[in-house]
Amino acid sequence: LFKNNGFARPVEEITATYAMPSKRDIDPNPIMAFFYYLFFGMMFSDAGYGILMMLGTGYLGFVKKYKPNFMKMFFFCGISTTFWGFMYGSFFGDLLYRFSITFLGKQISLSPIWVDPAKEPLTLLIFSVVLGLIQIVVGLGISFYMNWKSGDKADAVFDTGSWILI
Repeated sequence: LFKNNGFARPVEEITATYAMPSKRDIDPNPIMAFFYYLFFGMMFSDAGYGILMMLGTGYLGFVKKYKPNFMKMFFFCGISTTFWGFMYGSFFGDLLYRFSITFLGKQISLSPIWVDPAKEPLTLLIFSVVLGLIQIVVGLGISFYMNWKSGDKADAVFDTGSWILI
């Protein structure tokens, strides 16, 4: 059975749908939770939707206790979505800009803190590839450690080690 904190516990159900680790394996949930929340937020990346997601799932999961692990998972996804929304300058798409032009007669928009994906897609692509490579190398590092710890040192070095080098 898994013994995780409130951050990693919500993704245990995702792990269970694939394959449960044995007693000797490392619990993948804390590492998976980090990358799952990170990548979910990067893909959805709208601060307005993230705030709505946090409010809705926070209320259902923390207050009403309705499917708490499921709601907490999407609450953390909402935090990440809000963060990346501000980093990319997206709040309900371009709603602020359109609303301000149409009804206020002046331009109001949310400026990106880090990068505007529409204007600098290559920056975002490179960043995404680097994060993906980091995720793969972390997974391979865990495999290397587990092989080494179980006595399969040749597998650790020649199988997993060669993939890490590649």
